[in-house]
Amino acid sequence: MGETLRIGQVLRYASAKDPTDPVLDGYTNFHYVTDAPGYKKALLESGINGMAKVSATGRRRRPAILIRSSPWKAGSEQTPWHDVFDMDNGHVRYFGDHKAGLTKPPGTTTGNAALLDAFTEHQAPTPQERASAAPLLLFRAVSRNGKVKGFVEFCGLGVIERAERIVQWAGHEHTTFTNYVYDIALVDLTAENDQVDWDWITARRNPAVSDQEALAKAPRAWREWVKRGHSALPRFADALLGRGS
Repeated sequence: MGETLRIGQVLRYASAKDPTDPVLDGYTNFHYVTDAPGYKKALLESGINGMAKVSATGRRRRPAILIRSSPWKAGSEQTPWHDVFDMDNGHVRYFGDHKAGLTKPPGTTTGNAALLDAFTEHQAPTPQERASAAPLLLFRAVSRNGKVKGFVEFCGLGVIERAERIVQWAGHEHTTFTNYVYDIALVDLTAENDQVDWDWITARRNPAVSDQEALAKAPRAWREWVKRGHSALPRFADALLGRGS
């Protein structure tokens, strides 16, 4: 096992994006944990950060989508929504990246397009199709050392259960605009001591690694979801509820 992300772990996300030091300012260095020589850096520059797809065994595979929620922006004119991270119940409600004033269709913004693509994969009817589906790695910005930027908390691994078009109010003119909101089920990581091995994501980035070979590095509950589909999700929620009681 290589470097890991642990649920509840706060990581330093420095603007220099230097992977050299394992610890920065007393916190685990995000770019050290996610470093993979020969590949582009994993980023959290946007709310929705889809890694570039690769062609593996005849199928296009997105290695992962990294999601960042910034609670300190919630309720602003440009970000009127409030993401919900209900960790005890294994549920995240996350809003897409369409904003007031944009003229392009809401499903075509970079982030929404990536998540809607992932939603289609997550709804796939066969284990073979689900094996290539992009995992969601969820983070939220936290304040540390008097700063609201530069630190993130890892909140877990997710699967999209539902995607819904909604109408919101925002902008200087308080006009309506259409966006998407996603209901995400958190995957139970009890068997991995609440950790995700970054080697799994690196394997998914390698076009020479098949979906099944990469799946062997995935958390056990993710493999269960690939095998059984959404019928496995209530079991994850029950496991998380049991731990919180």
